[in-house]
Amino acid sequence: MTILRMKNGEMKECYHAAGELHLKNLYNLWNTGDLNFMPKAHSLLAHALEQAKAFQGVGDTLEDDIEHMHQISARIESYIGQMKNKEQQAYVHSSMEAIQCNVKSAT
Repeated sequence: MTILRMKNGEMKECYHAAGELHLKNLYNLWNTGDLNFMPKAHSLLAHALEQAKAFQGVGDTLEDDIEHMHQISARIESYIGQMKNKEQQAYVHSSMEAIQCNVKSAT
């Protein structure tokens, strides 16, 4: 759906009704095809337009970016998961996340 590919701040209110119609048609086709609702399909059909409306576009938050963020978070969690002190755990987590963001922005 091209409307959902609009970048943050680009989506105008005039596209909301068209987006709702497109999603309704996609939902009907999905049901007609008797396809399973996997997490990505659910995210698209149930949440994507709502988020696009809230942020006036979500096209610049692509799947690769989200997957990369999940990998970084998983790496940090594997490192701090065994820490008993939750305060220390939060501090190390935020420090590691800050380092990751600085390294990413420097490249």
